Amino acid sequence: MSKKRSLNSAEAGNIYFNLAKTRLANGVSLEFSQVTKNKELRKYLETNIGNINKNFGIFSSLLLEDNLHVPQLLNTLVTNSTVAPI
Repeated sequence: MSKKRSLNSAEAGNIYFNLAKTRLANGVSLEFSQVTKNKELRKYLETNIGNINKNFGIFSSLLLEDNLHVPQLLNTLVTNSTVAPI
């Protein structure tokens, strides 16, 4: 039987910092995928969003196992607009 290993503060801090960067990358990818006219670029960004969400889930679960705070994704701050700002 294996004992559950807790994260030390450096590990938790690094995971949290990387989750914060990941949520920014997710928001930017989502924003640009909505407004780009290039279909190839849109497909790339949508694939990127899928990978980001997968990684975000994996790393956030590590923090949640130790009852630590997980940063929220920025998706709720992105509008549904498909028109690029001027």
